[in-house]
Amino acid sequence: MRRRRDLVLTTLVCAAAEIAAVRRPFQGRLEAPADLVVINGAVYAADGGGLHEALAVSGNRITALGTNDEIAKRRGSNTQVVDAHGGAVVPGFDDVHTHMLSGGLEMETVNLQGAQTLEDIQSRIRAYGAAHRDLSWIRGRGWGYGPFPNGAPTRGQLDAAVPDRPAIMRCFDGHSIWANSKALQAARITKATPDPPNGTIVRDQATGEPSGQLKETRWRSSTPSCRSRRARSSAARSRRRSTKRSAGA
Repeated sequence: MRRRRDLVLTTLVCAAAEIAAVRRPFQGRLEAPADLVVINGAVYAADGGGLHEALAVSGNRITALGTNDEIAKRRGSNTQVVDAHGGAVVPGFDDVHTHMLSGGLEMETVNLQGAQTLEDIQSRIRAYGAAHRDLSWIRGRGWGYGPFPNGAPTRGQLDAAVPDRPAIMRCFDGHSIWANSKALQAARITKATPDPPNGTIVRDQATGEPSGQLKETRWRSSTPSCRSRRARSSAARSRRRSTKRSAGA
């Protein structure tokens, strides 16, 4: 009886080993092939290690790094193969048209992104102004055209939110500035002011007065930050000229 039991156990162990040996390559075949492989490259993984020769991508994820032979195992009939011909392959540097300096500075201004109504826009501006009574100008960014009738903001709407000091709000696309009456006054923009080159001062159709929307180039000379930069540049030029005259003397 014992001998028969040992024989049965031995048979079961051998059968299990054979099944495992068969299943391993079978399971390997069940792995979905990559959607994309890049071969013959100098792949930098940004992990502190060395370079790799190839990579595999499934969906929107890099699923494997290795040699050409290793990555070849992940190819299928529909896999796209890109030959890098020895070129560098690096992680993506994705930039959605970012302006690093101005974008960073605007983090300290009123954020109007996502506001869907004029009331919401004005509420955000009022709250910011109340929290920053020390600022001589109220600045913001990110408004869209949708909340405004005919997609055109007016200075009266901004006056209602900031009546006591100049305020300018940059549109989300960077091509328009919304200014209140005090900002227009500070920038000396009046009914008589001509449109600048490549820019438009939007005007009230009935009166011809500036409506409060400045398109394209005009806003660049209207904001306090731009005037400050121009002043610094002018001062720097003056210092250089003074230095040159001193050296010549």
